[in-house]
Amino acid sequence: MVRTFTTSKDGETMQQHVESIDDLFEARHEKIQRKIELHGECIRICEEARTKQDVVVELYNAGIIPPPLREIADKQSQIDALEAEIETLTERIMHWTPPYQRPNGRVSRLFNRVLAPHPVMPVYEYEKSHDVPKYFFGPLLTVIAVIAAVIAISVFIPELVVSPMSLFFSGIDLLIPGDSTSSETTTEGSSAVDWFFFALYGLVLVLAGLAIRFRQGFVKFINAAALHEEQWFRAGAENWTARQRVFSSVSFGFLHIVNLIYPLSVLIVLCAAGGVFMAVYLRQYRRTGSTEAATRAAGKFHAMYNLFALGFMVLIALIYLPSFLLM
Repeated sequence: MVRTFTTSKDGETMQQHVESIDDLFEARHEKIQRKIELHGECIRICEEARTKQDVVVELYNAGIIPPPLREIADKQSQIDALEAEIETLTERIMHWTPPYQRPNGRVSRLFNRVLAPHPVMPVYEYEKSHDVPKYFFGPLLTVIAVIAAVIAISVFIPELVVSPMSLFFSGIDLLIPGDSTSSETTTEGSSAVDWFFFALYGLVLVLAGLAIRFRQGFVKFINAAALHEEQWFRAGAENWTARQRVFSSVSFGFLHIVNLIYPLSVLIVLCAAGGVFMAVYLRQYRRTGSTEAATRAAGKFHAMYNLFALGFMVLIALIYLPSFLLM
């Protein structure tokens, strides 16, 4: 509708020219129709959208809301993405563990010097899994071979049947002067050694009893300890030279010198046992191509070996304990 106003200086009357009233009604009808269409579009968008953010974006695309709200929608999208990233990082931090480092104690540091570098890897925790091979006869035959080798060395090279504990008691005998009391001193020294082994056998039996009482926890401890040693001495051996692998096996054997009752003959044989564990590791690595899988397989073999060795010690304790009780 167009309105025109005309005024004359002579006081002529004002005339208003109005276009057809039909144009006015038509304009208003179009405006109302547009509002109805927008209302219907809004209803459709609200019904189809999944989130409030989708509603804002769709309303902007349809031209129903001005651009500033679209900018708000974009910022909200960025905020949501940032919150999701923060949540992901938080979850990773909660489950993050520091990379594996070899033990760095006073004694351990000496053995680590001859070991080759290991790859960057997490600390492998013991977990019961069906993917780890099951071993029985291999560890059993290894224990039998170790016992046979120790006996053979003890028979043919008796000088090697010496341990830190026996050297300790021998040193006490040498430090005590006097010829008249030498036989008595020797007897007392032998008695001290006998009572030491009596206490050792009793401790073995106590450990066996605890193992039977708390079977699940004991088995988990044996497996975790073996896995720890395998990650220490075997993990990454696929990249080592033959010389480095030999040094690792020898270092593994002589690490057991911390067990003061182990004779030198046992330490030498344990070096060969370390070579067996190394062979198990390398064999599993060739099959799977995974350092973790190979370490866990060697750890399982080692754990079964320890169980059989402990069983042998319990058997020896049961055989010789009565003779100590009758002393």
